[in-house]
Amino acid sequence: MGGAGEVIFFVTTYVTALMSGWLLLAYTAYCFFVVVDDTIAGLDEVVWPGEAFGEWLGRAAVLAWLVLVWLAPLGMFLRVSAPGLFRDDPEIVLLAGGVVLWLFFPVGVLSSLAGGSRWAFFRPKILPGLARVAPTALGFYVVTALLIAGTLALWYVAFTRSGLLILGASAVGAASLLIYARLLGRVAWRLNRLRPRKRRGSPSQKKDEAPPLRSLAVEDPWAGPPRKRKKRKPSPEPVTETPEVYRLSTDEPIAPPPVEVPLDGYAPVDEPLPPLPPPDLPEESNLDKRLAERTPQATVPACLLFSGVYTFPFYVKTLKAWLWLTLGGAFTGGIISLLKLPS
Repeated sequence: MGGAGEVIFFVTTYVTALMSGWLLLAYTAYCFFVVVDDTIAGLDEVVWPGEAFGEWLGRAAVLAWLVLVWLAPLGMFLRVSAPGLFRDDPEIVLLAGGVVLWLFFPVGVLSSLAGGSRWAFFRPKILPGLARVAPTALGFYVVTALLIAGTLALWYVAFTRSGLLILGASAVGAASLLIYARLLGRVAWRLNRLRPRKRRGSPSQKKDEAPPLRSLAVEDPWAGPPRKRKKRKPSPEPVTETPEVYRLSTDEPIAPPPVEVPLDGYAPVDEPLPPLPPPDLPEESNLDKRLAERTPQATVPACLLFSGVYTFPFYVKTLKAWLWLTLGGAFTGGIISLLKLPS
């Protein structure tokens, strides 16, 4: 009975962890893409659209796809080169996966947002753009490396040392997620403000091009000097009197038109028509309301990677998302900590 109880507890806890993890992933993807999209649009305060849960799942699928598509080559390479590394040293595998995501996940998100399809994970034009904003891109990678390393270290201590630190690790992780999305949105905002480069023709093409031909003037040496033609004076046009169309004000007042009185002695009265009923318009969608509330920020931030970034999780409109991410992460982390059964 004791062994069966442990199995039932383990299976129940495992299923609960999967369900809560999937819900947390959906809400995380929703918050991540909303923050990135509104930051790209130049907003300081994020407008939360209040999407349905089905749209959360779509965003979660895109986020999971962007993560797995960059981890798959690493997994295949390690399976072929070092098949026992997953079993003997899983920490090295996790470290390698984190480095790969740190380098290529931003490129995948920017490629997904570059237009076309959200499932696109790489667009070559993103790399030249990042090279043109090299200081901003380099600062982004340095700041996010410290941010991710500190968050993962705190989660590692919470799982290995004391479960009481899970709530604190979850709060820090939620803030780190929002800050990461804010930083990535600032990089994309910087890319959007780049001007297209002017295409200059190569010097070889300029040499090959022949100069334009000039028109030749033929002169007769036996001809006399050219005669000067007299200019004809334009004939004056006849002046015709036109009636006044707009009845502009003159010295003499214009008499009002006479009022026609019917035979019965009563003057006609123009009754106003009844107002038309309002048309049946469709209800305004959440997206339309969100676009109507979107107002771009008044000033450009002084420093893209610092102004309004680290205080962003504690904005009035962002605080609710931070609290939900913290509670969801603490609940999922607590369930995962229960799965560590003694060997």
